[in-house]
Amino acid sequence: ARNLGIECSVGAYITFIDSDDWVDSDYLEVLYNALIDENVDISVSTYKRFHMADNCWYFHSFQRGYEKRVFTNQELIDEFIALDTFDYSYRFVCGKLVRKCLLDKIAFNEKTTLGEDMEFWLKLYLISNKIVYVNRDSYVYRVDNVNRHFGLEKIRSDIQQRLNFISFLSVRGIDISKYVNSCLSVIKYQVERLKESPEYDTYGTIRWLHEVMFLLEGRSEL
Repeated sequence: ARNLGIECSVGAYITFIDSDDWVDSDYLEVLYNALIDENVDISVSTYKRFHMADNCWYFHSFQRGYEKRVFTNQELIDEFIALDTFDYSYRFVCGKLVRKCLLDKIAFNEKTTLGEDMEFWLKLYLISNKIVYVNRDSYVYRVDNVNRHFGLEKIRSDIQQRLNFISFLSVRGIDISKYVNSCLSVIKYQVERLKESPEYDTYGTIRWLHEVMFLLEGRSEL
């Protein structure tokens, strides 16, 4: 649906707002002004969450140390893994404004069930010139089921998208060590999680995760 929306759009800029979320009244103003003022290709803001289960708002309590920051694409690619440990602002599909011309060659991977957001934005960061981050939580992410990303197919999809981007970096001669280590950490976490999940037939997925882990670690022994 997002790819179709991009193809049918006629404007010069694109943002994404999921149908079950909402935004502050100045959401687009914040992103557009930052993009124009800093003459960048992508503007990024952060988000706040509203959990349906407990009817509560959740806000980020940490401070980044800046209200606005401009990255070159190389700087953001290099720092992405560290930034991603704070929250998902840089990988989240929404809360951003991008020049439509960047989307001539980049689209969402429609063959995946989880991870397409991160893959999509990482590919855009890779081909952009500059990106600006604005420390404003003008996007409201509505959470209705905290376990909806746990299915076996979604776990495989997430890992596969990470592997895809690692391969893109590798062929461009960019250091992949941080991304490999991050992927290994996610794999190890998911393996332990699956071992404690009796409601799934997890053998095949755990075996595949161990195979990926073995290959990423570069071990030659059996």
